Amino acid sequence: MPRFLKVEVKAKEDKPLWALCSICRRETNHDLLSGYETKESDEVMQYWRSYCIIQCRGCHELSFFLQSGDSESFAHDPTTNEWETIISTELFPSRIEGIDRLTHHYYLPHQIRLILEETISALRNKLNILAGIGIRALVEAICKQCNTSGRDLETRINDLAEKKIITPESSKILHSLRFIGNKSAHEVKAHSQKELQIAFQVIEHLLKGVYIIPKLAKPMEDAVRIEAIKKAIKDRSEPHDIHIENAVKKYGINHIQATRLVDNAYAQLDR
Repeated sequence: MPRFLKVEVKAKEDKPLWALCSICRRETNHDLLSGYETKESDEVMQYWRSYCIIQCRGCHELSFFLQSGDSESFAHDPTTNEWETIISTELFPSRIEGIDRLTHHYYLPHQIRLILEETISALRNKLNILAGIGIRALVEAICKQCNTSGRDLETRINDLAEKKIITPESSKILHSLRFIGNKSAHEVKAHSQKELQIAFQVIEHLLKGVYIIPKLAKPMEDAVRIEAIKKAIKDRSEPHDIHIENAVKKYGINHIQATRLVDNAYAQLDR
């Protein structure tokens, strides 16, 4: 059966395209910068593909945009009671609304950051079994990094709650994520994109609570501690080392951290 291929250059359009931006993390207007359109036909069907380079009007990020369709694929629209051509759309790099690298991700431990990036990549590319395994691996990595004890993941999650790293309610949620990972890894079950997105958002909140928010709050916490140390050393009746030991005991920090706080307190008093 003979096939015919025609390639046309797409002209730049003033009318914007509505597409998901990987930087803005939502759908925005995009300009069409350049593109090609291919049209194929045989004795039965006609096919077309549109390859475009587009640019977000907000952040100016570039993306590759692919649309395709054919003369025989239709879907019924119940609101208009009409049949409409099915058009498939893909964006590269792949993306999903609401799923992106965490702000302040550099505060995460290196191993957890690597697993997180691979899980995001699996979600974006609709590799749902691998994404489920990645979510379980993130739970495992958090437990390991927090030095939890136990022979299995269930026990280690419970240990996170016992050490007050997470709340009892959060531990219940982590157990549900563990089940998702078990089904992906052991039963080779692919969960839906919606289920995985919800699970991933839960993991994001956990990572923020365990690693990111404490780092962001540390300057404020240190400021409060320095003010307390300044009051204790105001009359300078006790030696420097005593205040360091007191800070270690009171705040549960090491000697290096305590020395930094005490030195800052002395420096502020000397101004």
